[in-house]
Amino acid sequence: MDQGAPPGGTTTTLRASLLRAPRFPDPRTDQGTHRFRHALVPGARIVDAVREGYRVNLPERAVPGDARVAPLVAVDDSAVVVRRQ
Repeated sequence: MDQGAPPGGTTTTLRASLLRAPRFPDPRTDQGTHRFRHALVPGARIVDAVREGYRVNLPERAVPGDARVAPLVAVDDSAVVVRRQ
């Protein structure tokens, strides 16, 4: 128990494991530099975590031009995720 936590409080532990080292069938796989990005959203619900995951992994892209383009899909519910297959 954490000595600084109030009695009866909730404690959450977060761990991340980034270990991966396959060597078969290609012994040179996963060699070199790897980059990982993480986002921590305290108090997030599932919908918040999913939205943050998409925001981090698929950032908005700006395309140069002056013509307005209508969206292909529009949703008004934050629990709905539209993704390309």
